[in-house]
Amino acid sequence: MTEEAKMLENIRQNVEMGIDGINTVRKKVKSEEFLNVLDKQRSEYRNILTEAGSRLNDIGGAVESKTGASKLYAKMFSSAKTLVYSSDSEIAEDMIKGTSSGVTKITRHLNDSCDISPSTRSFAEKLVKTEEKNIEELKKFL
Repeated sequence: MTEEAKMLENIRQNVEMGIDGINTVRKKVKSEEFLNVLDKQRSEYRNILTEAGSRLNDIGGAVESKTGASKLYAKMFSSAKTLVYSSDSEIAEDMIKGTSSGVTKITRHLNDSCDISPSTRSFAEKLVKTEEKNIEELKKFL
């Protein structure tokens, strides 16, 4: 897999995890305002996911999907974790942690990738900025 394809796949997996995380916590959120923020973020992630898949397709890269076992494990872990949430603040804190982890992974990959197009680099940087903005939005609910 080329560096370009690896970067796009990392972007795709990052936003896919964000979408999964939002879908998992939505049912526990009490505040309508918080739900609206999460829904807006999920919509942004879906748009980025679509664009990353399209870019991968354009360069002939294959979209890697999680295996059934890893999807099941992630879902079980997330579902179990939501059982202990007692407030929107705890949900926001976990969402911030997950989003921060995504920023770290994409930034590390950006710093390590020399052989990617300016367009893909800009796309990855756009995701980092989106994630940083999302963290700021989530801080209101701590």
